[in-house]
Amino acid sequence: MSGPESKFWVELRDVMKYLWDAQRHEDQDVGVPDISYCMERGHDGWIELKCLSAWPKRRTTVVRLPHFTAEQRLWLLKRGKMGSAVFVFLKTPPIYEGTNKHYLLFGRDTIRHLGHMMKKEMTAEALYSSPALDPIELSLILRQEIS
Repeated sequence: MSGPESKFWVELRDVMKYLWDAQRHEDQDVGVPDISYCMERGHDGWIELKCLSAWPKRRTTVVRLPHFTAEQRLWLLKRGKMGSAVFVFLKTPPIYEGTNKHYLLFGRDTIRHLGHMMKKEMTAEALYSSPALDPIELSLILRQEIS
């Protein structure tokens, strides 16, 4: 994880600092997600962070995720199939006027389709979609108490 993803990690870590114990995994093995976390009552999981520098100009263009490898997708899908909480968290340019960024969180059921969907589909399938990081809502999703 480098550059924009490192900055995204710092944002997320600072917002969630009192709600989780999280660890970054610096390329320990091919496909291993960027973050593992544990929350109260034993809720734990894995998050792959991605940053999108620009949305496609045409609404019908598929959104490609930079550096989302087949190994990362497979790792997340295999762990998710076994019952682990797995997510891809995407920081994007603004979706709404008046904001300068946006966050989309995708769970196990959407991970296989990432990189094959248009912007409208992505925003509709996200478990979390917001121009700001809300620690309470994120903690509920990460603990899989809301979907």
